[in-house]
Amino acid sequence: MTVLKPIAVAALALLASAAQADINIGISLPLTGPANGLGIPMQNGIKLWPASIGGEKLNVVVLDDGSDPTKGVQNTQRFLTQDKADIVADDVIELGPGDQLIVDGDVLEAASLEVDESLLTGEADPVVKGPGDQVLSGSFVVAGSGAYRATKVGSDAYAAKLAAEASKFTLVDSELRNGIKVYSNWPTIPQLYVKGEFVGGCDIIREMFQAGELQQLFADKGIPVDVAA
Repeated sequence: MTVLKPIAVAALALLASAAQADINIGISLPLTGPANGLGIPMQNGIKLWPASIGGEKLNVVVLDDGSDPTKGVQNTQRFLTQDKADIVADDVIELGPGDQLIVDGDVLEAASLEVDESLLTGEADPVVKGPGDQVLSGSFVVAGSGAYRATKVGSDAYAAKLAAEASKFTLVDSELRNGIKVYSNWPTIPQLYVKGEFVGGCDIIREMFQAGELQQLFADKGIPVDVAA
């Protein structure tokens, strides 16, 4: 069970203080059951929190989930509907068909839950998920329902890391790339030569085509071009 550190919740509360007269915080902890060794110290730490931050009153509601993930989901629903919490520590997110996962997390409960991860892993078939399985941001629910606890957000999430890696442009050393250096030092391939003259790599050719400059070049060189409709 992932537990949000008190300092993290306090930081969130401080950010929200500018817009809220009172800040309502909901925290679900394992105060009983096998995981109470984590929850009780957390509860004691919460008792030491200040009554206000930046002049804004803190209203903290702590509920016992009994070390039961399902009870944790029910607590979260109460925080949002009954207690009108502005912040819910250790967020639990419900899932249904068509939902996109916005953060990474661990499944708490599932009813025939199937997730499409093709955009992330290339796996064409939906993946069946059950309690304890990891789910990744950027995937979609295609069938069933469930709930999961957020574990990684922002730059730590899988989709964010994948996008960061994809944005890195590297040139792969290959026999073809090394061989083309005999004719040109331009970094991108394929490359276009018109009547023995180097025009550019694929990046420049695409830009020239979109601007109509490539067609004009062919016309100037007396090269007929058949443009498909």
